[in-house]
Amino acid sequence: MAKYFNVNGPCRPDIHYMVNLEPKLREIKTMIDRGQYFTINTARQHGKTTTLRALSDYLKDHYIVLSLDFQKMSSLDFENESAFVNGLAREICKKIRHMDGIPDAPHKRLLGFADDK
Repeated sequence: MAKYFNVNGPCRPDIHYMVNLEPKLREIKTMIDRGQYFTINTARQHGKTTTLRALSDYLKDHYIVLSLDFQKMSSLDFENESAFVNGLAREICKKIRHMDGIPDAPHKRLLGFADDK
């Protein structure tokens, strides 16, 4: 199949024409390695989801990457700080339990954190 320009949803390099994300991913990884924070904030259809998905793949050999969707949290989880922390912890624990491809020792340790209540 020939590549085409995607104007709806995340891009996939195997089927869509894309800009080279490597320099941006390398810069973000450097920030992560230093313990710095970063934001991805731009208008719609400017590659936020595409960048985050590519970053997840780029980091997977160096970090354990969790992808969370705050839309899956209830509105009650945002009522106060305690509710938010509990809701966020619940979502993280769900992800940890279903993660594949993590070496056994770190996975068991993460599961231990997830199972502590």
